[in-house]
Amino acid sequence: MKLKLLVLQRSVDGGTGTYAEGLLGLKKMFKPGQLIMKVLVLEKPLFRTINIREYSFFSQKREIPDKYSLNRKNIQMFIREGMWFKKAVQNFKPDIVLSSDPHSILISEAVRSLFNLKYKTISVIHNNLTKVINIRLGKYLRKPVKYSLALFLNKSDAVVTVAKKMSRDLSRDLKLRKIPTSIGEILPARYFEKRTAVETRGKEIVISTARLDVQKDHVTLLRAFKIVANKIPNSELWLVGDGPLKNQLKSLAEKLGISQRVKFFGWVQNPTKLLDSSKVFVLSTKWEGLPLSILEAMAGGIPVVASNCNYGPSEIIGKNKYGILVPVGNSNALAEAIVKLLSDGTKRKHYSNMAKIRAADFLQEKILTKYIKILEELFNIRYNRPDTFISEI
Repeated sequence: MKLKLLVLQRSVDGGTGTYAEGLLGLKKMFKPGQLIMKVLVLEKPLFRTINIREYSFFSQKREIPDKYSLNRKNIQMFIREGMWFKKAVQNFKPDIVLSSDPHSILISEAVRSLFNLKYKTISVIHNNLTKVINIRLGKYLRKPVKYSLALFLNKSDAVVTVAKKMSRDLSRDLKLRKIPTSIGEILPARYFEKRTAVETRGKEIVISTARLDVQKDHVTLLRAFKIVANKIPNSELWLVGDGPLKNQLKSLAEKLGISQRVKFFGWVQNPTKLLDSSKVFVLSTKWEGLPLSILEAMAGGIPVVASNCNYGPSEIIGKNKYGILVPVGNSNALAEAIVKLLSDGTKRKHYSNMAKIRAADFLQEKILTKYIKILEELFNIRYNRPDTFISEI
């Protein structure tokens, strides 16, 4: 027998794109022909280049809004997506469907219920769901979407979150029947391969790779860097990523008088060369799941400074063991931590070594082994077979 796994997600431009890349590593952990995978994506990527046959796209343009509202266009779009997904299920005939964001979870579970389809489901939550609902949804959508997610997560055959505390909070906030399984993000093997830096001409580079939106709080980072720039004359801030606040952030850099010291790189397919040119990685985020951007930096031994928000940074870094945590929105504390690392080579070396140690906990194979256990359990339940070929991997 073969296991057929269908992955459904909204986008592949951000962290979920790297997550899908990591999931595809499952094929190497099964015997040839034992696992058949396909990834369905609801919108064509704006940035990421993908030429892999396992991917299929619903839309050729970006249709899903950053902020949802209840209107005819969005309702029609959701229905069209659901019918496209239903057709894909009927053609592919998956044993298991894994949905990796709330939008996709609603589609997968709604289609399964409405059309009495027999696949098993895994619902994966990567972000702080309460924050996402409050920020991304219009006022009148918040309660019904929260109710629907609670209903469908309870119907899911397995629920996974990327952080332990998130699992407990999600179970409490949505009144789930059981606490979701916590499995860390998947760090693809390429981040541990030989990496090369770009020339910095003696600059002390501080870098942040993150979408330019309200969640990542680049406003606090720019204000902190103004302090850093005054104390470290040859310092420079590199911002890697794109998003709706790009022009506002450029204007703020001008207003703060640091525009000549701040570089906006836009979205970069593979940021490792830029990461490895930096002395410090910073994530000034307001909320998170388990940010892959931190792990990508740590894999290259880049010391990390991050805001102590729910959930991911504190779970990765611990009590300043593998990096430095600072209060959310505190530009002075953020600047102090950056200056400390730029000024103290010994401390920087210590956190570089600790970063590599911690990143190894999220190696692709280690994390995928945990997913295989869930796949095995659901496959056995579906076919009522206590021992299947998956156990032989």
